[in-house]
Amino acid sequence: MGGISLMLKDTGALLKDDNAPLSCFGVKAGAVVIVKGHKPTEEEIKSLTTHGDPEEYALILRIQASLQKTDDFMQAHLPKYQQDVESYLSSNPPAFSLAQGMPGPRKRLYEQHGIMSENLLQSLLALDGVSCKPDFEVARVKRREAVKATQRRLDEIDAINGRVKENDKAARL
Repeated sequence: MGGISLMLKDTGALLKDDNAPLSCFGVKAGAVVIVKGHKPTEEEIKSLTTHGDPEEYALILRIQASLQKTDDFMQAHLPKYQQDVESYLSSNPPAFSLAQGMPGPRKRLYEQHGIMSENLLQSLLALDGVSCKPDFEVARVKRREAVKATQRRLDEIDAINGRVKENDKAARL
């Protein structure tokens, strides 16, 4: 399952952001837009939604796509961050002050944590932008689960970062 991809006829550009208005991509009145995608069957919609509402189905797909994007990003970045943290902690890093600036390995950890935190916070904002009607029970549950999963990821990287900060603090004592 996935969202709809839009391709501009004149340029052949593929627009992958389902949430952006077409005007963001320079599409003007009278432009020809070709829509590619999978039109779900009634059975697919009914199997995934509370009452078979296509709008709820679209929200569920949007939630799933957001969560998948987050999972893909974290699978690509978290193992390296964990490896770099373990390497940093086992190297008995020297004490430093922020006035001196962070040594290279510590700065890299700071940047990695920042990138992952920012991505997760953006994911939470995207999920916050999903408005589910009260009777869209399945979509509401899926959204809640996605928020919790994203928050767990954020807590996980914050805990790892906490270990680094504790190590730095102990080195200064």
